[in-house]
Amino acid sequence: MRICLFLPSFLPEIGGLEMAADNFALQLCSLGHEPVIFAQRPRRQNGRIERPFPIVYFERPLSTSWFPFTISSSLKRLYQEFNFELIHAYHAYLPGYIAVRFGQKYKIPIVISCRGGDIDVRSRFLQRQLPRERIAWSLRHADAVTALSNHLIRRVSDVAGNNVKVHLISNGVKIENNNQFDTTPPILSDLGNKKFILTLGRLHPSKGLDSLLSAMSVLKKQNKTLPILVIAGDGIERYKLTQQVAENNLADYVTLVGQVKGIEKAWLLSNCCFLIQPSRYEGFPNSVLEAMSYGKPVLATSVGGMPEIINNGQNGLLVKSNDSISLANGLEKMLNADLSWYSQNAIKTARKHSLHSVTRAYLELYQSLLKTKSQ
Repeated sequence: MRICLFLPSFLPEIGGLEMAADNFALQLCSLGHEPVIFAQRPRRQNGRIERPFPIVYFERPLSTSWFPFTISSSLKRLYQEFNFELIHAYHAYLPGYIAVRFGQKYKIPIVISCRGGDIDVRSRFLQRQLPRERIAWSLRHADAVTALSNHLIRRVSDVAGNNVKVHLISNGVKIENNNQFDTTPPILSDLGNKKFILTLGRLHPSKGLDSLLSAMSVLKKQNKTLPILVIAGDGIERYKLTQQVAENNLADYVTLVGQVKGIEKAWLLSNCCFLIQPSRYEGFPNSVLEAMSYGKPVLATSVGGMPEIINNGQNGLLVKSNDSISLANGLEKMLNADLSWYSQNAIKTARKHSLHSVTRAYLELYQSLLKTKSQ
C-alpha cells in the first residue's frame, strides 16, 4: 500500500507528533508498505535524515488563512511522482483541510488524525473564524477521522458537530525488551549512579514545567529529601526555566540536559525512578507511553487524555493541573511509594498500546476506505 503521511512538521524537529509519525512510517516499511512523508520545511536543517522512505518538504505558506493553497501544487507533484493510494493527514489544519480538498478532486481517501493541539480550545486556528470554519468542514468531509483519546473525540464533536464518526486509535509505543546499559552516555556522565526523576518533552508553557519547579521548591522549603530532577528537551521556555532554577536555589536538584534521542533517551528512561508529566493541557503524550514501556510509572496532571492512560494508584498518580501544591504532594507520595507495584502495571498498560497493534488498526481502516472508494 502506498500511503502519504501529510504532516505540519517532521524531523529534524523533535516532538511527540514527529516521533510518532517516524515510528509509524518505519513500522509500515517493515510490513512491506510504501509510506512517503510530506511535511513543512523545518526552520533549521541539521544534516541529512536517513530513512527507508522518502521525505519531501513543502515551503511554508505566507499565510495559513489567506494563502494555504500554495501547498496544493507541491502535493500534486508528489502525487504524480509517487502515485499514493491514500493520504493520512496529521492535524485537521492545515494538512487535513488541504488533503480533503485534494482528495475530493483526485478521488483519494483521506484520513485526518486529531492529536490535540489542532483542535484544543486554545488552538490559534480555532481562534480565527476562517480557519475554524475550514477545520469543521474538513472533519465533516474526511473519509475517516481518528483521535488519540476519548477526550479528543469529544473535542471533535464540539468543533464539527455530533455527526462526525471518530475512530479511537491511540499513539503506539515500541515495547523495550532490554533496558540494561553497561555504560552511561558521555553527555549524562554527571548523573552517574544518582537517583533521579525525569520529565521529557518540549520546553513550552503548555508542559507546566514552571509549576513542577515550584513544587520542587515547596518540598525543599519543607526540608524534604529530593532526588535530582532531569529536564530533557528544548524549547522557548529554556531560559525562563533556567532563571527559575537559579532564583529558587534549585541548582543542586535540577539538571537541564537539552534535547535527547537514541541511546541518551533510552538510558534516561531506563534509569529514572519515574516520569513526571505536569502539562497544563495534553492530548495523548508519547512520553508517558514510552516511560511505561520501560516499566516506569508516571506522575501526571489530570488533563486531556491523561486519565485514559494513567490508572490512579495503579500505574502512576494523577494530580491537579497548574497546582504546585498538588504536584508537590504527588511527588512526595511517589518518592515514598513502592514503585515495583506501579512498574508492573505500567508495562501492562504500554503493551495495550503497542506500535504493532496501533499500526494494524490503521491498516484495517485504510483497507476499508480503499475498498469503499473502489466500489
